[in-house]
Amino acid sequence: MTVVTQQSSSAAPLTDAGLYRLVWKWHFLAALFVLPFMAMLSLTGGVYLYKDQINNWLYSDRLYISPQDTAFPIQAQIDNLNEEIGISRLHGVLVFDDPTRSTVIEFNDTDKVRSFAWINPYTNEILGVSARHEMPMQMIRKFHGELLLGKVGTKFVELSAHWAIVLFITGLFMWWPRGQRSLRKALQLPKGQGRSWWRETHMFTGFLAAILVLPILISGLPWTDVWGGGLSYVQKQTGQKAESLRFGGKMSKSQESINPQIAFEGVLRLAEVHGLKAPYEMRSPKGEEGSYWIRTVSKNRSDQNELVIDQYSGDILRKLSLTMRP
Repeated sequence: MTVVTQQSSSAAPLTDAGLYRLVWKWHFLAALFVLPFMAMLSLTGGVYLYKDQINNWLYSDRLYISPQDTAFPIQAQIDNLNEEIGISRLHGVLVFDDPTRSTVIEFNDTDKVRSFAWINPYTNEILGVSARHEMPMQMIRKFHGELLLGKVGTKFVELSAHWAIVLFITGLFMWWPRGQRSLRKALQLPKGQGRSWWRETHMFTGFLAAILVLPILISGLPWTDVWGGGLSYVQKQTGQKAESLRFGGKMSKSQESINPQIAFEGVLRLAEVHGLKAPYEMRSPKGEEGSYWIRTVSKNRSDQNELVIDQYSGDILRKLSLTMRP
């Protein structure tokens, strides 16, 4: 007598229904983790979009002044701030072409606290000083990027972005037409009643959200620690690292000279000659071989050019823009 035994497979083939249920579980788990973060990121990001308007309201008594005939040199304004408050490190000077705007100086005070000072260029009066970490918009930005938890917070935010991508991809998989549900029907406005209507509404709005949010998530990943750090490493190894000083580019050195250092006003004139548009952010040279750096902070990205200038001769050592090669 022959005995026939049937061996049961420990890994049964995954059916379409089984795959759908598996994807649904991943979608559900991703949503549990991601949605609180997405609500926070949407709220803080939405508020930060109006940073300029909010700052204009909060600091209107510091930002706007009455114009007069003559103004103090920028170096004199810096010297007065150093005498009154104390500067351990000068980060930058923000200058507007609007005669009703004050000069903004970013610096570290004697306690090494990064701060902003607003100076009336006509009277050389210090209108106000605020520590950067205490300014509302900076707090909103820090909460948006790191939950006010430093490096640990950035990891949670980055992890939520990665799981948000999982959320949308699994959602798109479940939205994709199958069976008697055509693509045309999937793109129509939700119909039906009760739970059926809610299900269709969720799928339809999720599809729209995926189209809008996925590009935002993916374009934001280069600014993260892990994913962005890996991208920076690849760029460095392949010679694609950004040349802009804003993103880690190297500062060109000035040629040592017996000539005196040119003034900030000379840097401003050079910027105007080379087509940079106001407002300007300037950084002073560091050491005898350092150079001036000036960029436009215009909201128009095509105008966001920058210059590196020899501190003695005024020669343009580097010019960078979004539309031309240096």
